Amino acid sequence: MMLLAQADITTVKDFLMNFPRTHEDRSNIKPIQALDANGEIESVKAFVVEKKLIPTKSPKKLYEIRIQDEEGSQAVISLFNNPWAFKSYEVGQWYIITGKVVFEYRKIIFRHPDATKTSAPDEYLTHQTSPSFPLPAPQDIS
Repeated sequence: MMLLAQADITTVKDFLMNFPRTHEDRSNIKPIQALDANGEIESVKAFVVEKKLIPTKSPKKLYEIRIQDEEGSQAVISLFNNPWAFKSYEVGQWYIITGKVVFEYRKIIFRHPDATKTSAPDEYLTHQTSPSFPLPAPQDIS
């Protein structure tokens, strides 16, 4: 209930009138080489090649997951201080990965994407649209 109140949802009417701010089309799967790495949301089908922890100067952790598509192109999934998400990826497993794509450090990088496991490289999700709701403003708990 507190999360609803933080999002200014206090009545049933507020709840019913809380529409998504946008919808993401996850059916347009592209090869990694064709991604437009300018911060737009994109989808790829790839398998996990390698997972590693990148050392940082702070106590927070940076996790990096290297992925590769059917054409052999590679990209990186970057997860900051999120060990649960890091553990959920399996080396050798195929995923449909959707998220914001940027080009930094001479790499194509997905920042905290959503991933859906697939059982085979030729399996695709079709006509999948996902709603995106605005997050409530962070609250000071102290």
